[in-house]
Amino acid sequence: MFVPRRASIRSLSAAAARWRQATVVCYGHSDTIELAQTPAIWYGAFANTAGRAVLLREPGENILAIFTTDIISDAEQIVAR
Repeated sequence: MFVPRRASIRSLSAAAARWRQATVVCYGHSDTIELAQTPAIWYGAFANTAGRAVLLREPGENILAIFTTDIISDAEQIVAR
């Protein structure tokens, strides 16, 4: 799916499409969240660097998007950092 250059959280979420449940440990606390990811490019400051957007959401909360150039680590590891 095409994601516009200045993607909104909604368009990233649609591009990722497949959400899955995951348990992550952040700040010593274990949480069950939903994760999705999609390839992405950061335009500008990172000189059009390829990476991915990791999306996470908790029940009743907004979606958070994290851009990372780390394409090797699991999404859970990216969130836990």
